[in-house]
Amino acid sequence: MGIDLISLNDATSNLTVDFNNTADYSQSDNGIIANLTTAEVLTPIYEITEQPKILALGDSITAGQHPVDPTPGAYRLQLSNNFIADDLSVDFIGSQTNQGTNLDDAQHEGHPGFTVDQLTALVEDGLLSSYQPDIVLLMAGTNDILSRSDNAAQVIDDLDHLIDRLTDELPDVQILVSSLAPIDPANRGQRRANIDQEVNALIPELVEQKGSQVTYVNAGGSLEVNDLVADGIHPNRAGYREIGNAWYDALVKQDTLTGIDHITGTVFGDRLTGNDGANILFGNGGADILSGGEGADSFVYESLDSEIDTITDFSLDDRFVISASGFNADLIADTNLTEVNSATGVFISSKTNSCSIGTSASFFYESDTGILSFDRDGTGSTAAVEIALLSNMPTLSSEQFKIIA
Repeated sequence: MGIDLISLNDATSNLTVDFNNTADYSQSDNGIIANLTTAEVLTPIYEITEQPKILALGDSITAGQHPVDPTPGAYRLQLSNNFIADDLSVDFIGSQTNQGTNLDDAQHEGHPGFTVDQLTALVEDGLLSSYQPDIVLLMAGTNDILSRSDNAAQVIDDLDHLIDRLTDELPDVQILVSSLAPIDPANRGQRRANIDQEVNALIPELVEQKGSQVTYVNAGGSLEVNDLVADGIHPNRAGYREIGNAWYDALVKQDTLTGIDHITGTVFGDRLTGNDGANILFGNGGADILSGGEGADSFVYESLDSEIDTITDFSLDDRFVISASGFNADLIADTNLTEVNSATGVFISSKTNSCSIGTSASFFYESDTGILSFDRDGTGSTAAVEIALLSNMPTLSSEQFKIIA
């Protein structure tokens, strides 16, 4: 069906809606965090209502612990900082823990000196069943190049097998596979540096064959030789920051909004925040968290198929916009709700467990809990459906509802 926010133009309330100030994310494959005050939209690759468990899998570059100028915490230092800056909560997991770092969440699965086959053995020994990650960050293959005479094709074959084992064990987990950090030819030889480059050229093609569960990230390959410490293989602190930022950009897509006042969210759980103007926020499905901010804001509801939303700051100037056709009841567009029995829709505000009035479509607001529900037939047999939790428990009246077609 789809509600066109532009149809909500309302000269009487000075609400101006056009293509230029409206953003539509209804086709997004993931939930969004949109803030109209900061003009930013974040789209994590995971469900934003959950705290994903992230397993960083690899060798000493993942661990950050190595003999020459180590950086305990490795790229997870910057990655964690980015999550915190955007108020996102994740859980790093693994059997290894960094010492000497201020990283609060220091678990990982980085094993210094491990080849790809050795990491595969960990998986086959039950590593994943122990930790049950939601996301795996994989960077591996450098030790194969350094310690054996493997050519690029052999490293890719080993990575191919490891990725297959990961997807077999965790068919619902998102696996991000990174390119390798460069190898300094002046320190480790031109042949090894060349193989490293050949592997990086082949990894995208390998990942592309694995389907949507596996994603390529050019994290290691985005570094230059001057991003390495003196041993010619491990990143310095600046290099680790670059890798952490690259992982973050793959995990959380970022958009910048220009002049946007109204937004349509996704069918997933979203977090939508308005600015100090008159905003229209359309959660569009999922258990959304909606904050209008200052101004006379409109919270749009198209149907009863959505999960219950949380509205944090509903105020006297705000309103609910309800689709009569979407709610499939006796509501009539441009006809106000009444607070007495009416065939065209009733609004009731009272304490918990109060009764409906008559058998018409009824909105019931529990003033002592902040829960707004809708009942298609009032005192009839159809059960009421919870629509929203108004967490600040404001006073609500029938005049704060606008019925549209």
